[in-house]
Amino acid sequence: MTEVGNRGKNANRSGAEFEKRNSFLQLVKQEQRLSYEFLDTKSTGKSVDVPFEIFYKDKLLAKSFHQNQIYKDYLEEEEVFWGDHFVKEVKPDVFVINYVLKKCFVLEMKNQESQGSVDEKLQSFQFKIDYFEKLLSKSTSLCNFEFEYMYILSDWFYTDNLYQNNAKGIRASTRQDRSQYIDTLEYLNKNNIKHFNFFPLDYVLFNDLNVDKQTF
Repeated sequence: MTEVGNRGKNANRSGAEFEKRNSFLQLVKQEQRLSYEFLDTKSTGKSVDVPFEIFYKDKLLAKSFHQNQIYKDYLEEEEVFWGDHFVKEVKPDVFVINYVLKKCFVLEMKNQESQGSVDEKLQSFQFKIDYFEKLLSKSTSLCNFEFEYMYILSDWFYTDNLYQNNAKGIRASTRQDRSQYIDTLEYLNKNNIKHFNFFPLDYVLFNDLNVDKQTF
């Protein structure tokens, strides 16, 4: 029992460190080019993250929402309700509206240190893309924005030598020095689903462009 408890504590500690390292708000705070302001929220729950606006040179660049805040604090203000179109609500880890790029992003964070259900969840991106694109098409302010869905994955998904020998040692021989998720990662690449082991702040906010040349 003690061993199981310790594993649970280690997993919780790892998850907390992963979330802290990839906190969008903390990264924005550290970026000298940016400033931010918190927004009022109607959402309730355990989340300590609150929606906020991001400014570059005192001009609004983007807004960030967590979990159901994109519904409560934005889409419902435009009379867009997920329940009118779907049976189950999808709560994004991070939803970013970039007003300069005219693009919305959903960033899903997956932290894992052993095999589990996340394996299959990574392959469910198309349903979620269709889900959000349908809702955004109903929004008066976001209907013409592009949309991109991406993953932030813990290092576990990229670690070499995770693929263990099976009983016959046949398939494993073709996976030496490669992550056991190589098939899934290649599937994401094939479908143009970006994935990172860090929060891609520059891509989400500036599209990797020279911001000084960007027109605001």
